[in-house]
Amino acid sequence: MSQETHWVEDGSEKVADQWHALHETCGLYDASSRSRLCLLGNDRASFLHGQVTQEIQKLDSGEGIYAALADLKGRFVSDLNVYCLPDEILLDFEPNHFDKVRERLETYIVSEDVCLVDPSEHYTMLSLQGPLSEKGLSHCFDLPAPPTRPGQLVSFTHSEIEGEIYVSCRPRCPGHGFDLFVPRPHHQHVWESLLQATESIQGMVVGEVAMEMVRIEAGIPRSGFELTNAILVQESGLEDQMISFHKGCYIGQEVISRIKSVGKLNRQLCRFRLAGKPDPTPDQPVALMAGDQACGWLTSLAVLPSPDTSILAMGYVQTSILNQSLPIHVSGADGSSLVADLDGSVNAYGP
Repeated sequence: MSQETHWVEDGSEKVADQWHALHETCGLYDASSRSRLCLLGNDRASFLHGQVTQEIQKLDSGEGIYAALADLKGRFVSDLNVYCLPDEILLDFEPNHFDKVRERLETYIVSEDVCLVDPSEHYTMLSLQGPLSEKGLSHCFDLPAPPTRPGQLVSFTHSEIEGEIYVSCRPRCPGHGFDLFVPRPHHQHVWESLLQATESIQGMVVGEVAMEMVRIEAGIPRSGFELTNAILVQESGLEDQMISFHKGCYIGQEVISRIKSVGKLNRQLCRFRLAGKPDPTPDQPVALMAGDQACGWLTSLAVLPSPDTSILAMGYVQTSILNQSLPIHVSGADGSSLVADLDGSVNAYGP
């Protein structure tokens, strides 16, 4: 099994308000803890093309794509948001993955004209999420045209800010969503401007707990929880969103292509809806059961502040169980058996 199930629950009024804002208006989130890495040099595109699961060399400036960085066995090292800029390629990925991603890429630099640079000294990151996030962005900045396609990136300047601000279309919960890469010296100024714009449309600052609730609710897998080195890239359910089967060689391609041709996976990532709270086992994942047989485990679980007190989760299940349509359950906190109803597919960009 995997690591302990990631359990998100907070019954406070503050978190409930943030959850509602992300569903109904807009939430402003400080994403500066996320890892970022820039690739410089004439061979940056061809080099990265040979490292990740997606087409990189065909990206034009201002375009982005969601990709997996895999190992030789076709298992996750990290997921990556890849953005093509005029003179560099920007990678945005999970906090605490910086050393792992950098070391993995450096291992394969031989004679290529490629340099890896940490941009965190110069740029930080903020995020606007929710159905009115585009309105909040337009209230704050006079953008000619905000990015509308996931992965699209635009840059602009502002009279009070030295350097460019980059805005990408990156929904992280239901509705629209934007990530902003901001010159570090102007982080506080941009934050205050975005906060004023957000509050003008009845939005608010949101924290990690509320963001995790909507992520799990939307069925968006996350590195470190759903996407780990124990998981094959295709087991994540994101094959259509993060793998190109029409490109040249890359690390892990042999295994990934063989799985595609054979069409067989031992397990798959699924979404679930539970009628009650499972029985948590310290330092262990919540086991999924088919009868008295363990058939998988829950990776992330969220108790939502909704009227029906929904409990939503993601987890891996043996494909043989899914093919037989056998009922799946978990042990409840009160000793009962809770049915784990399948609740749609996972998605990199939410519903």
